[in-house]
Amino acid sequence: MPGLCQILYWYVAFAYGGCMGINGAFIANTWRACVQVRQKVPHKRTFLYLEQLILKHNAHKDTINIREVKDGLDFYYSQRNHATKMVDFLGAVVPVTTKKSSELISTDIHTSTKSYKFTYSVELVPICKDDLVCIPIKMARSLGNIS
Repeated sequence: MPGLCQILYWYVAFAYGGCMGINGAFIANTWRACVQVRQKVPHKRTFLYLEQLILKHNAHKDTINIREVKDGLDFYYSQRNHATKMVDFLGAVVPVTTKKSSELISTDIHTSTKSYKFTYSVELVPICKDDLVCIPIKMARSLGNIS
């Protein structure tokens, strides 16, 4: 169709980035709480089971970073309450021992506000799902007469 041709110019600009709240999570040293999960056994059967439970129940949804270390994993969070939810979840699904520590990052003398980083050290017990455990008769009776 002659006469219907137009010249059309397009200006395209690509801006790479995410939401403002998400971008801050990727800057170094932005985590406020860390959950260090460890199990010191030669096999990792319980640890693998725990990873499946974390994925199944979506317990890692607030995590901003996960790092693999020698005997376990480190979960990093932007808020302390997200880390405590993960510690509570771990305590509900497997037997653990937990230690909490905090480190002062900064303090403002004018407003009397302080900023802390919290670390929760969670150690899984060194027994696994299919291990045979022998307990004394007295303890077995106190636990519901398990035989």
